[in-house]
Amino acid sequence: MSKINLGDFAPAVETMGPDLRACIWVKGCPMKCKGCITPELIPDTVVNEMTVVDICNRIKKAKDEYGITGVSFSGGEPFMQAH
Repeated sequence: MSKINLGDFAPAVETMGPDLRACIWVKGCPMKCKGCITPELIPDTVVNEMTVVDICNRIKKAKDEYGITGVSFSGGEPFMQAH
């Protein structure tokens, strides 16, 4: 089963894209960009690994509770999570 190295999850935010949406921050980034706004998410050490099903359940719960209209992925580097 696929897993995500989760850095943080916010069920309802207005600052990470259009409308009200959930935001998933993943942990781990090989780029180490100068001025990174989330340097605490650069190390890829596993602290909170979750299955994709668990993440989807959180998103569904956020939709039911807050009426979110989308999901944003940030990090770390979300594409590093693709297996």
